[in-house]
Amino acid sequence: MSAFESVLDAIEGAIWAWVGVPALVLTAIGFTVATRGMQFRRIPDIFRVIRDKADTGDDGEPGDSAFQSFCISAASRVGTGNIVGVAVAIGAGGPAY
Repeated sequence: MSAFESVLDAIEGAIWAWVGVPALVLTAIGFTVATRGMQFRRIPDIFRVIRDKADTGDDGEPGDSAFQSFCISAASRVGTGNIVGVAVAIGAGGPAY
């Protein structure tokens, strides 16, 4: 590693240790206060929604439950992100060696 890369590595480490991590923690605390702890207050609702059964349609066929809809949505977002991420990485210059 060259001297320049060593200096940049030290600067990056200092930024993440003294600025980045505390900023992330303070942001999380700020959102928790602003939403009055919604991620904790809504835990019972989360489990209720996961356990809900799917409604039946007019034709008698069962539809998707809320949990199935969440899984479909999450899978499509993650899959799209993986495809776009690879395309951007290749477009940006390919793999770094």
